[in-house]
Amino acid sequence: MRAFDGAMVGRVLPILAAYGAAAVTPGANTVVVARTSLAAGRLKGVLTAFGVALGTALYASASLFGLSAVIHQVPTAARVLQLCGAMYLGWIGVRLITVRPELFGAREVAGEPARAFRRGLLTNLSNPHGIIFFVSIFSAMLSESIPTRERAVVLFAVSSMSVSWYSAVAVAFSSVRAQGLYQRGARFLDIVAGAVMVWFALRFALSAIG
Repeated sequence: MRAFDGAMVGRVLPILAAYGAAAVTPGANTVVVARTSLAAGRLKGVLTAFGVALGTALYASASLFGLSAVIHQVPTAARVLQLCGAMYLGWIGVRLITVRPELFGAREVAGEPARAFRRGLLTNLSNPHGIIFFVSIFSAMLSESIPTRERAVVLFAVSSMSVSWYSAVAVAFSSVRAQGLYQRGARFLDIVAGAVMVWFALRFALSAIG
């Protein structure tokens, strides 16, 4: 039993370490959770984080249980997904740059909590960074011999890590101090966040076309 547990840990830990490194690397998911937390408060920031985590669970499930292998066999599908994702991220970025903070923030605060959850889910599902990671790196680290039980452990661990990390981001950016800083520099911060999203979109779109 100990040998089995040691072998399982040896197979699972590198996968979790790779996901952890990818999750904490600043990207579109972090930007959308931070921006929602700043503009709409902790509850909606955490709901956005849970939406992101659900997207992570869906991608991880696809990689763990075979969908990524299908995408590998149809390269055009991956390119289309990447382009669609880049367009969505670009749309969010342009809105952050062009819509006045008081209007954008008011809509977020007045909107239903489900909207924040949906924003996090859609951002993650359309995020080409996630598509690339789970279809390539994550899948490549999975051995065909890994039993179903271990795959379930990986899925649970990755989902838990996603919830924990992005919820921590939401709590940090919804603090009183962060809220005060945002209120004083909302326009500048929104332009920066929007520019980052547009940069991600252009980068992934060029990668898909090239």
